[in-house]
This record gives sequence, structure tokens and C-alpha cells, in this order.
Amino acid sequence: EISGIERYVLGLVEGLSSVETGLRVIVLGRSEGKAATAASAATRRAGLEYVPCDVPVRSAANHLRLPGLLKRLGCRVYHSPYVEAPLLGRGFATVITLHDMTPTTRRAENRRSLKTPLPALWNAWLALQCGRAAAIVTVSEFSKGQILGLTRARPGKVHAIHNGVTVGRTALGPEDVRRR
Repeated sequence: EISGIERYVLGLVEGLSSVETGLRVIVLGRSEGKAATAASAATRRAGLEYVPCDVPVRSAANHLRLPGLLKRLGCRVYHSPYVEAPLLGRGFATVITLHDMTPTTRRAENRRSLKTPLPALWNAWLALQCGRAAAIVTVSEFSKGQILGLTRARPGKVHAIHNGVTVGRTALGPEDVRRR
């Protein structure tokens, strides 16, 4: 099954396909599995490059090997759709997506999450990621307010970009989607 983060990435790829940036956009993703197949196909439809990358996101390899791959690809900006950008890489700016602050604000409801059992460790990790990032993307003004209130991120660094809506996958009609 495709996770929420993977769905978010597929939405980004679909959105990028409708915008002419003039930039080379490369999507890194798994080489196997349902999410890899969906991401690879969506990337090709969007006219973007898909590069298989089996570096586990939550691993030391993400911080040690991924920067080398980004350098070989000529990456100037790396967007991590989660709070897992490599901390050791140089020569490229990072953009992270921090969907919300629930691991910090609603710990009792998120006991199964890996982020909530050790709040001090999560907050330290979050501070490193937010400090290193050139920009922080979140999905709502509410989340933006929480990020600004609970981290040391500068206001100009945090940007609320709402999740896209795909016509055909919503009860809203095309006119409602355009208006929103």
C-alpha cells in the first residue's frame, strides 16, 4: 500500500507536470514495489527524470551516501518530503516538508509513532533539520503557526503550501477545485 508521504510525493509530481519551470527536476525513489512503480510512471508522464535510489530514508546511509549521489546528479536543491534531509551534504540547499507538529503537540495520541517515545530526541532532530533547511514547507497556515511557535525557524523560512486536490478523486466538482 502507498503511504501518506508517498501519496504526497505523487501529488507533487503531478503538480510539477502542469508547471513549466525550465529546471531539471529529478525524482529519487525506490527501485521496486508499488510506490516505485507509481512514482516512476507518474514521473515519466510528467516529463521528469526518475532515478532509483534505495538509500533508506531513516538511516546513516541517508546522511553518508545520499549527498554523493546528489552531487553526481548535479543537484542544487534537494526537497525531502519528510523531515529526513541529509545533514552532512554540502553544495546543495535543502527543503523539507514538515506536515504537522503532532509528535510534539499530541504525544498521547501518537504513542506508536517513532517520534513520540523520546520527545527530547525528536525535538533535537527537528531543530537540526529546521536549522539546516533553506526552506520548510508545511500543508496549512495552522501547521505553519505551530512550527513557528515550537521551533526556532525564522518566519520567512516556513511556507504553507496546501496539498493539491485531484479532480476525479474528490467529491468536489471541477469548478470547486479551481476556486479553491
